[in-house]
Amino acid sequence: MNFIPRRFVLIFFVCSFLFSAFIPNLYSQTDKLATLSTVKARSIGMGGAFVSIEDDLASLDFNPASFSAKCKNDGVKLSFFINGFSPFIAYNNNLKNFHGINSTGLFLKGITLSLKRVQFGILFGEESLFNFKRLERPTIFSSDNYENNQNTTFGMSVDLAPEVQIGIAGDLFTRSVDGRTIRKMGYRYGLRLKTHNKITIGLFFLDLPNQFKNDRMAIERFADETLNVGFSYKPFEKFTFSLDVRNVSEESKGAIREPHFGCEINIFEHLTMRGGFFYQKDTDAENYSAGISLFNWNSLFSNERVFKHPQFLLDLAVVMQKQYGLNNFWYIAQCVLRI
Repeated sequence: MNFIPRRFVLIFFVCSFLFSAFIPNLYSQTDKLATLSTVKARSIGMGGAFVSIEDDLASLDFNPASFSAKCKNDGVKLSFFINGFSPFIAYNNNLKNFHGINSTGLFLKGITLSLKRVQFGILFGEESLFNFKRLERPTIFSSDNYENNQNTTFGMSVDLAPEVQIGIAGDLFTRSVDGRTIRKMGYRYGLRLKTHNKITIGLFFLDLPNQFKNDRMAIERFADETLNVGFSYKPFEKFTFSLDVRNVSEESKGAIREPHFGCEINIFEHLTMRGGFFYQKDTDAENYSAGISLFNWNSLFSNERVFKHPQFLLDLAVVMQKQYGLNNFWYIAQCVLRI
């Protein structure tokens, strides 16, 4: 690993300052905070239009066919991803919930293994967005009930051809129901096609456990047992436009043929900005999203360890949901350190 100590220290403290200085002043008690352990900031900042977008842990959470942990030299690589907010979470909760396998995601966010044409990944402790009351927490890093409101994902993608990938992922849901901790499995299957050097198409099917069939409807708008499609276009290297259509297969489910729009622009190596929009016809809600990424983690690695896609240390996203004359806000933050 080709770290420059002063640069690493500067990046870590700048990211910590931005998060601790600005986020506490942006929310009220009724706003939702996904800030403990998540990889959703980039996708939600793009209005959820992420089915065709290549990423590592974030794509493992969306379309497993878009999951990539390849380095530029295309060799065998093992990577570990640490939750950069761990010190703040531990301090805020007096080390509470930093024990047991269900709390792994508060420290270790994921593991990826790239074997050229086949790639494997594990995403630990992804915080659920379904329990609104828990997300309306009084402090940013409160970990109350985290152990029973999370998913762990095991997935893989396979390159069938240079521009064709398929993927599969299994989700282990951990929830508390009637005072009991229960665990159920859900699955996702995906396909990604790069039909042109500037155009990518993604498809994936979602199959959630019956008890948690609405788990990803809140802000991501994924209905159970539905096919979702995505399209992305890169008119030039540093700009991406994306379009997703939720639920193109089941008219009896939610979010029927619901379009999601997103865009992303890389201002320079260490700064990317994004935005998105989608309209919920069933609830008459308009959703506007914005996001920012700071400090490309690739710059700290040698050429043999650089991912083919940008990988940022700090990602922040906010969604303003306009419904019935009221504005509700969601705040999503992730800090992931790769080693």
